[in-house]
Amino acid sequence: MRNGADKTLDTYVVAKGDIRSEVSLSGRVKPITEMNLAFLSSGRVSWLGVKVGDRVNKGQALASLEHATLSAQLEQAKASLLIENSTFDSMKAGSRPEDVEIARIKLDNAKQTLANKEVLLRDAVSTTYIKSENAIYNYVDQFYNNPNSYNAQLSITVTSDYESKLESDRPIIEDVLRNWQAKVSVKQSVEVEASEARLALSSLREFSSLLARAVNAMTPSATLSATTLAGYKTDVSTVRNTLETELANVTNAIQVWVDSRSNSVLLEEQYNLTKAPARREDLVAEEARVARAEAEVSRLQSEIYRASIFAPVSGLIAKQDFEVGEIAGPTDVKIRVISDRALSIEVNVAEADVVAVKLGQEVEVTTDAYPNNVVFKAIVTELDPAETIVDGVSTYKTRISFTDEDGRLKPGMTANVIIVTASKQDALVVPSRFVIDRNGKQGVYVEKSSGTSEYKVVETGLRGSDGNIEILFGVSEGDVLVFSKS
Repeated sequence: MRNGADKTLDTYVVAKGDIRSEVSLSGRVKPITEMNLAFLSSGRVSWLGVKVGDRVNKGQALASLEHATLSAQLEQAKASLLIENSTFDSMKAGSRPEDVEIARIKLDNAKQTLANKEVLLRDAVSTTYIKSENAIYNYVDQFYNNPNSYNAQLSITVTSDYESKLESDRPIIEDVLRNWQAKVSVKQSVEVEASEARLALSSLREFSSLLARAVNAMTPSATLSATTLAGYKTDVSTVRNTLETELANVTNAIQVWVDSRSNSVLLEEQYNLTKAPARREDLVAEEARVARAEAEVSRLQSEIYRASIFAPVSGLIAKQDFEVGEIAGPTDVKIRVISDRALSIEVNVAEADVVAVKLGQEVEVTTDAYPNNVVFKAIVTELDPAETIVDGVSTYKTRISFTDEDGRLKPGMTANVIIVTASKQDALVVPSRFVIDRNGKQGVYVEKSSGTSEYKVVETGLRGSDGNIEILFGVSEGDVLVFSKS
């Protein structure tokens, strides 16, 4: 007694196994077009519009990278182009008194805004100096003896790697603060004041970073409690945070002032242009600005186009290995489109088998040119809905397209095609000869412990092309089936 599909056996032990149904056909390899696709630029994949087996049309978007920033830049560039075109048209038409007045009001407002931003920048520099001085004197100087002299010495014990540098740098920091205070008190251009503030803050930040490394490297000892050390570390962190915040504040105030100044200069130029009649050279220059704005729009449109993959031909997706969120670039070829001009096989499926054949089904192909163990993978890509009469029999033309480019395949080769119409793994499988139809119901004879057999009704599932059949319920794994001719 054993399991297996040997028809000479009278019994069969029910066991789990794999089963699949298939349609076997033959045809010839024909040439079609296959294209491997990748993004033209690099970025993070944000959208995927297709999966393997999908049919696409030429020009259809298949996948995209993140391009929100580019889209925003494009909208801004389009707006700039509209402005330049409007300016060019106005220059050609000449200025109206109303336009001159509007330009003057804009310029006056911009100048007032610039003056306000200058005041704010000076206030920011002054505030930054006060906070930076307090940070040094109130938090840093607790670690020194004679901190304001040229003989400043550390009052805490740090490693030798930091001690000499911290002691020699403290007088330098004192000079930085004094020079900064002197320059703040002397009226000078706001640009110079801001520059001096940033230089001073950079020196103070570098010094505080060194002090932080030294303090953070300290450990509690008999003369230094953990609580005191924690307080030291908190104070040093406060100094660093203060300097970082003030540097950011000054930098931001400088940028706001610079932007206001640039805007004021721009509006002054526009006002002067509005007052004056259009000169030929001005018209030429403005025309060039229009062309530049148009070029920027075209460039951004091209960049956005490069962030997407489009189908170069109509066909079928044979490969799609991208995942949303991954970083991809021009070297990542993960989408393949097969058109009607790549290598394919055209076969005629009989009427009895066509209901089981579906688009996208896996196909195994062997050729007469290679041994049977050389199997080429393919999928069903087309199924003609209309019948074709072959030798008086109704058949349906079906196209099989290869999913992998393989140089061994040549047009004209004879192909043996196996279409896998259904498959299951780990199913209860028995030879179909053990399944008997009685009174319109299917069943099997199961051997009992007494040596006799009992007929049991079963429900069958997938019928395999190898003569086996799936049992959905009615018997269990390990049951012994008895063959009966009745």
